[in-house]
Amino acid sequence: MKIIAYILNFNKDDNARRISSSLSCENYVIDSSGIAKSGFIATDEPLYGGCLNKAIQHFLRTEATHMFIVCSDVIGDVNSVIQKSEQLHSNIGIYAPSIEGQGWEQNKPQGMNTRHVLFAEGIIGCYHRDIIETSLPVVKGNLYGWGTDLYMGYVCELLGMDCVIDDSLVIYHPYGSAYSQRLARRQMKRFIHSVGGEFAVFCDTVGVFDTYAQRLLRKLTATDLGKIFGCYR
Repeated sequence: MKIIAYILNFNKDDNARRISSSLSCENYVIDSSGIAKSGFIATDEPLYGGCLNKAIQHFLRTEATHMFIVCSDVIGDVNSVIQKSEQLHSNIGIYAPSIEGQGWEQNKPQGMNTRHVLFAEGIIGCYHRDIIETSLPVVKGNLYGWGTDLYMGYVCELLGMDCVIDDSLVIYHPYGSAYSQRLARRQMKRFIHSVGGEFAVFCDTVGVFDTYAQRLLRKLTATDLGKIFGCYR
């Protein structure tokens, strides 16, 4: 197994360098600022989508078996995730820690075990080469890259591989951002509909198109629902 890590940087230079220096594997900082910076690889395309495309292009020119992706704004022991990634079973297509802070509800800590999920957060994770080779590039109309993590989860399912979250490792992703989440969500929906087919069905299963009330229900455990409706399972 050989892992190459890519730190996707959006104006968090100091933290990107800190993460890079802490990692025990070969790693590169992909920078979206459009300004030449020492030690960074610049991308011609902006934001997450541009950084991810550049990282994938670089990775596919190597012989590495796994691609590790981490955004430059995360806080936590990223190298611990790398070290556990080096012990993965061959059928694990996507491996990620749980996320505190901003992120999908299913990726929040839920104990101390490893559990199967439909997709993992695009903020940080280790991806088998087969997932990367089968995944689409991030389309130019999807600058913020929302939905790419969903697509990789979909590919993982298609290939019959496991997508897992390790709740024994927790990384913090700060709330807030310098861009409009409403715009990012709109771009994600366009991306999903442009791919269409079974991928759109997969996203519907995940709950991407849920109303606010439906999202609240998904957050409740079966026990909570039992308490609300007066029955227990």
